[in-house]
Amino acid sequence: MKLITIAMFGKPFGLQGEVHLYLHTDFPELRFKKGRAYVLISPNGEQSEVHLASFTNRGNKYTAKFKEFTRIEDVEDLNGYELALPEDQAPLPEGAYRFANLIGFECVDQDGNHLGKLVEVTDYAPTKNLKIQMDNKKHFYVPFLDQFIPSIDEEHQTIVINVVEGMLP
Repeated sequence: MKLITIAMFGKPFGLQGEVHLYLHTDFPELRFKKGRAYVLISPNGEQSEVHLASFTNRGNKYTAKFKEFTRIEDVEDLNGYELALPEDQAPLPEGAYRFANLIGFECVDQDGNHLGKLVEVTDYAPTKNLKIQMDNKKHFYVPFLDQFIPSIDEEHQTIVINVVEGMLP
């Protein structure tokens, strides 16, 4: 069973066992359901099952409470733990991608010329960016927007990039 990390535990929130979550999903409304079972993964890989009691969007921050944790002491040492779902319980909407699955894809320009390989997807700006490493070990970034990424072929593991002036190093 392949697990998909959907969040990382942060610091406790309040005294009743609620925690801050750092989301690793663009679809919280699909991933967080009251009563649903999740896999909690410790930094050393130990796994346990937890059940969501509540999930709150606090602006740009999220908090969650799990049935198994009722006191701040229950969650104080869980900072950095992963919260995961089996992949078959985390379907993607039409046209969405699991970025981790795209790592290693060949990147070509709009004429089919090889540019490099996708090595990382970053999330530092308002949009996600693809980090492409060229054969000469230099890299460049491409915003993950339709105007720059017209197509992704998962079967052939290829990403087409509309190269604009100044994009390449």
